Amino acid sequence: MVIKAVTAVLSRRGVVLDLLRVGLLPVLGGLLSFAAFGVSRSLEEQKIAIGFERDSTDVLTSLQRKIDENLNHLEAVYALYAASEEVERGEFREFARPLLSRHASIQALEWVPYKGNEAALGYDLASNPARRQALRLARDTGKAAATAPVRLIQEKGRQRGFLIYWPIYRRQALTDSVAARRQNLRGFALGVFRAGDLVEEAAKYFESRGLDLYLEDPSAPENARFLHYRPARPGRTAAAEKAQSIEADFAAAALFRAAELEVGGRKWSLLLKPGDGYLEARRTWHPFGVLLSGLLFTALIAMHLTSRRRSERALGESEEKYRKLFENDMDALIIFDAETGRIEDVNRAAAAVFGFRREEFLGLNFCDVFGEPEEAERALQRVLEGRNPGQMIVECRLRKKDGALFSAELSAGVFVSNGRAKIIAAGRDVTLRKTAQEKEKLLQQRLMQADKMGALGKTLSGVTHELNNPLTAIIGYCQLLLKDGSSPPSQDQQDIAVMLREALRCRKIIQNLSSFARQNKPEKARVSINEIIENCQDLVAYQLHNQNILMSVELDPDLPGTMADTQQLQQVFLNLFLNAQQAMSGGDDGGTLRVQTSLSGDWIRVVVEDDGPGVAAENVHRIFDPFFTTRDVGQGAGLGLSIAYGIIAEHGGNLSAQSRPGKGGCFIVELPVLPLAGAAPAAERSAAAGRPAVALRELARKSGRRS
Repeated sequence: MVIKAVTAVLSRRGVVLDLLRVGLLPVLGGLLSFAAFGVSRSLEEQKIAIGFERDSTDVLTSLQRKIDENLNHLEAVYALYAASEEVERGEFREFARPLLSRHASIQALEWVPYKGNEAALGYDLASNPARRQALRLARDTGKAAATAPVRLIQEKGRQRGFLIYWPIYRRQALTDSVAARRQNLRGFALGVFRAGDLVEEAAKYFESRGLDLYLEDPSAPENARFLHYRPARPGRTAAAEKAQSIEADFAAAALFRAAELEVGGRKWSLLLKPGDGYLEARRTWHPFGVLLSGLLFTALIAMHLTSRRRSERALGESEEKYRKLFENDMDALIIFDAETGRIEDVNRAAAAVFGFRREEFLGLNFCDVFGEPEEAERALQRVLEGRNPGQMIVECRLRKKDGALFSAELSAGVFVSNGRAKIIAAGRDVTLRKTAQEKEKLLQQRLMQADKMGALGKTLSGVTHELNNPLTAIIGYCQLLLKDGSSPPSQDQQDIAVMLREALRCRKIIQNLSSFARQNKPEKARVSINEIIENCQDLVAYQLHNQNILMSVELDPDLPGTMADTQQLQQVFLNLFLNAQQAMSGGDDGGTLRVQTSLSGDWIRVVVEDDGPGVAAENVHRIFDPFFTTRDVGQGAGLGLSIAYGIIAEHGGNLSAQSRPGKGGCFIVELPVLPLAGAAPAAERSAAAGRPAVALRELARKSGRRS
């Protein structure tokens, strides 16, 4: 549970790191995009500010030029009166008319005597405080002096104006002191100017600048400071009573400039700010384009990273999946370079099959795992010549770490990794399969042999039946001829006794063959092991005699009977005798087959020995396996001992073999003594029933000895 929890935490942590890694860049990209937008916007604002500064300078210059131009006209009046003290009124009007007609900002140009100006103007100039202050300043300084903003009397509308007095002194009089100037003052050149028209005339030079203009005289009383307000867009005007709010609007503007104008000794304040549409006309979409481009680029990068991360995750999962498939494949998988032959990767199955550790494998060449270098080169050449997406099968012999060779099927394919050709080989050990195929082939041969033996058994059963009829006649007539014989028997009787003996032996052999070939249902009864061995001895006596093999039988006369199936035990002993005969058939001097019965406690013990080569030690534990044989193909099916072992085991006994290489084979049969109450031994029953036959056999045996 702890391991699963840690794995889950690490997995979640990896997901969080992936999310941070993928999400951090878009956040940074967004921040950088907005930062670039801010920088671009700032640069644009700086550009607009520089343009505003330039435009406001042009406005200031144009306005100051216009003011100076009007002062120059007034100075011309001054020059006219200063040059002559006898200028006629009509002459002055002719002089001033063109100036007034060309300049709408000049309402009036006058010569005003210092004394008697009421008659000239119709009112006393000094009666107004603003005018009185300007008169005194001009008189005492000897320079032109302007009044504070005034409301013009003969002006329609609400336009404000101002007056400028230029003092004119007596010719060649001293003006080096205030007193001298006051004493020698003749009068003033008076200019009455319209502030609004003056600005509008100057506006011809800065009309396209798009700035709002506010003009005032800050040194004037608060209610008389306003001179003129000119918005960039016509239609908006300002009265003096609204001047304060407009000034506040100017001061609150993002871009704002305050400048001074020199007008007749007074300092006018010029306020400038961007008019309606000024900033909008100069602002562009460039900063927003930078922002949009940055966000779009960030989004594309984020999408690319997300897609790439998804692809990397899918690739990682795919690699993990195929790594698991590679590692858990039951076949031995080896990946090596097609050019150098150096092994680059193996799976666990390859390490297990070849006996190498993975680290040892990675230092090998592909030739090191083949049985022969030439075989490796041929296999690799076949793979390289077949460069295609499919795979090909190569049968070869491979070599393990200990040098042992084994048969393998090698499926190999070519792929490209990092620009180099690689070969992946899947090796499968087919030794067991080939062994199984060989066993299957041998089994088929043995089954064919067993089928032949079955057919032979059926044929033998018919043959024995046909032979029994003439043998029965021969035996019957021989017994009749010997029934009334003289004593001692004549030569003819002795010959007839020999004929009877051999006929009885033939009948016994035929009966044993018939009993062996007949498929009887297993049936246990009281049997004599000695008698079964004797019957088997008769069956193999002829074959042993032909191969010069002597059979020595030592039967314990006191051996008790037991419960067993006669036919099955006969099959067991007959198989042991024939195996011994075949083991000794290769020698010239034959050999001896020794059979011995004895009683060991409650067990009947039968020992069968021969003078053959014996059983090898490595085959003792396999000798009773089905189809195991050391003989050549066609000389045995390998089933005899296996069947014999099964029969003895079903009788509750044991069949074993001893390893005596060079000293002959030795098989031991052990059967339990199983008594049956009230039952006489089968040998006793057969003896009682066949006493005449026994007497005849005894007579025939005696006659044979004499002959």
